[in-house]
Amino acid sequence: MAVTSTDDAGVDVPGVLHTQVSVGVSVAAVIRRGDGRVVCIRRRDNGAWQIPGGVLDRGETFHQALRREVREETGMSVEPERLTGIYLNLPLGVVALVFLCREGHAEELAEAEPPTETEEATAVEWLTVEEVVRRSTPAFAVRVTDALAGRQEPVLRHHDGVRLLGVESGALDGVGEEASAEAGPGVRSWSTAANPRGWSEDPPRST
Repeated sequence: MAVTSTDDAGVDVPGVLHTQVSVGVSVAAVIRRGDGRVVCIRRRDNGAWQIPGGVLDRGETFHQALRREVREETGMSVEPERLTGIYLNLPLGVVALVFLCREGHAEELAEAEPPTETEEATAVEWLTVEEVVRRSTPAFAVRVTDALAGRQEPVLRHHDGVRLLGVESGALDGVGEEASAEAGPGVRSWSTAANPRGWSEDPPRST
């Protein structure tokens, strides 16, 4: 049976089954300074603590969108170093690409004051990994621990906006500890913090 679909110009394309698929793409930045702290924002729309990022605009590259979102949410300029993780929000159908980024020189960042709030964030702070774990949901804290774990290849994960999905109990043990070794002593794995913020049944959800 022959099947057709339609391309962006409205032209039938033979041999392609027409389906309605809608997947959004977002980017986010793990910006680390010399003392191991990373930049996080408290979102103005839902109060959640997350690393800066957002959805691509039409015509943007990944890196262009990353720089724009970080600038809008923190006032900072960054340069991406490498892709550290790909995260699919199954309920929303949004794929997030997370990049480890640098901002200026490590020596300057160690002396820098935390950025002030912005139009999109009620607070912008340099947090330790442990503070990120305490303030963020597991689906977002893991983006930081993944980025700082020193892996050569990006990780692939699925989540529901709050919790990771399809992961066996204990399968991620040590992930946070790997990041902690780089970030400094006394930092726990996100996986050891059971419901660290005491979320209700419906905590803030986003991409």
